[in-house]
Amino acid sequence: MKKNDFIIVGILLVLMFGWMKFSPAIQKKYFPQPERPVVEQTAEVAPAAEPVEVVASARTAPAVKAVVEAVQEPVVDLGPEQLLYLDNETIELTISSHGGAVVSAVLKDYPEINTDDSGPVVLDFSAAPALRYAGLPLSAGTLANVDGGLLYTAPLGDGQILKRTLRLEGEYLLTVQDEFINSADLPWALPELRLPTGPMSNAEGTSATRGMTTLGIDTFAPAVGVSHWGKKFRKMQKGVQAFNSTAVSAEILTSHPVDWIAAKSKFFVQILTPEEQGAASGFDFTVRRDGEGKKMMAAEVSGALLFNSELIGADETFTRNVHTYIGPKDFGFLKTQNFRAPASGSS
Repeated sequence: MKKNDFIIVGILLVLMFGWMKFSPAIQKKYFPQPERPVVEQTAEVAPAAEPVEVVASARTAPAVKAVVEAVQEPVVDLGPEQLLYLDNETIELTISSHGGAVVSAVLKDYPEINTDDSGPVVLDFSAAPALRYAGLPLSAGTLANVDGGLLYTAPLGDGQILKRTLRLEGEYLLTVQDEFINSADLPWALPELRLPTGPMSNAEGTSATRGMTTLGIDTFAPAVGVSHWGKKFRKMQKGVQAFNSTAVSAEILTSHPVDWIAAKSKFFVQILTPEEQGAASGFDFTVRRDGEGKKMMAAEVSGALLFNSELIGADETFTRNVHTYIGPKDFGFLKTQNFRAPASGSS
């Protein structure tokens, strides 16, 4: 091939590659590019929480242990807390607008310590308020003074309202009337509810009598009489243990309605009793234990009444009355209130 022929061929090759380079269609056909992976935009996800062990309620799956991921419940901003007081010569109760609950009780006749200048005993329930329903949406209601008592009103949404009237009757007895008002056009399926006592613990330095547990839970049912559940505390593991009367743990509790439940320390007791016999479908209690081995002891107890669900018709009201005693273990007084000595005997 002549020198001129090489020059012509070279020029043709340069033109051909240049044309292919600048033509998108030809480039796509003869010089395909590898496809890029599609990346989906997703919201940032927080690291998964550590699994926690829970004991399922008998209402779902009796005596079944399940491992579930802890879910961060949304924090409800209830706004400023309104506090009003109910008092007489022997007791002062602080009532909160967050649930219409009792957050503290001052027992005026009992000194905190055995000195002349001691202040009165204060039962602090602020960490777990007494008489705050579990099972209802927690609502920032309003408190008002009415006819020797307090009226708590809380809108629950969809035309559903809780009105609670609290009055002190006698020395240490608080009466609570709850009106569940359905102003909607449709029935209201009031869910199962739990009504707790406040937590009870002994004052620092309180000594226990040998062979007796000073913290305890008592219940009364006509069929079985008074039951002292503190005797079962030693069967519980370390930490916080909750037991439900509807559970299948027969060695701990048996399922039955109760007329009252009492949570007690060495000197004081809280008792919840519905006005209507048999209104409480069951009960439960929680025990917090401290220490190790043989020195592990109950440090705090609380109990609760359980109520079945109720169907409230349109423009109807369902009323529940509960009497609450918060005071000393005065067996004579308790018998006059028909509590049948819930704090007597061994725990």
